[in-house]
Amino acid sequence: MAGSGKFDRPKADLIVALARTPISIATAESCTGGQLAALLAGDVSLGPHLERGFVAYSKDAKRELLDVPAEATERCDAVNAHAAEAMAGGAIWTSR
Repeated sequence: MAGSGKFDRPKADLIVALARTPISIATAESCTGGQLAALLAGDVSLGPHLERGFVAYSKDAKRELLDVPAEATERCDAVNAHAAEAMAGGAIWTSR
């Protein structure tokens, strides 16, 4: 991912959007293995906004770290919109 140009434009847009805001970001990742958190942490303009990042790859990790309901992780081998939404909610709740 480092040096990849495919994230340059979205990253630039995010930097502009976050400029002069007190917004904190918490990430909840699975298949990406922490790449989003690494992208944020690796940029001097975005790093200060990163509150924390969760990498919950297994079904058990999703349940234990982010309180994702078992039924959300049983569908489609834990990769589905319901699980992603529950992971996001868990990241927000845990970061309060």
